Amino acid sequence: MIYKIIDNLYISNILFSLNNLFLNENKISTIFRIHDNDEEFENLYPKNIKLIKFNLEDNALNNISLIKFGDLLYNYTINHPTKNILVCCRDGASCSVALVIFYLITKYHYNVKNSLSIIKNIKINASINNGFINTLNIYYYRLKENNFIKTNDLLKLIIFNEKNKFNILVKN
Repeated sequence: MIYKIIDNLYISNILFSLNNLFLNENKISTIFRIHDNDEEFENLYPKNIKLIKFNLEDNALNNISLIKFGDLLYNYTINHPTKNILVCCRDGASCSVALVIFYLITKYHYNVKNSLSIIKNIKINASINNGFINTLNIYYYRLKENNFIKTNDLLKLIIFNEKNKFNILVKN
C-alpha cells in the first residue's frame, strides 16, 4: 500500500513502489528509494518516474546518512513543490519513516514524538530504531535553538557530533 502522509508526500515499501497502478493512482512523479544494494529492482520502474536512491542501513550507527538524506528530501520538496513524492524502503516502516519525520521537523517544526504519531495514525506499522530517534531528537532541539532556521552550519554541526559519537563508540 502507498500511504499519503501529507500533501505531496507518501510512504511505502519497495514492492508497492513498483506497482504502476498505485503510482499512477497517486500521481507519483519521484521516488526516494532507500536500498540495501537491491539493484535488481532498478529497471522495473516506469521511465516517467524520477528515481533518487541511496543506501541507508536500518541501524543505530547510520545517523549521519539520515541527516544528509533527510536534507536532500527536504530540499527536493522545496524545489519541486507540486510533485508527488514517494519515500520507500524495504519494509516501508523504519528508514522511510525516519526521513519523513526529518521532513516534518524541518518544514512544520513538529517534534519527533508528534511526527511519529502523525505517521502511525496513517501507517500503523511505522517504527524507527532508537539511533534514528536520538538523531532526530538532537536535530529537532538544535533546530529549535536556532529558531527553526535550517542552515548548512547547523547540519554540519550535527553531522560532526554524530561522527565524534561514532568514533567514541568504535574506540571503546
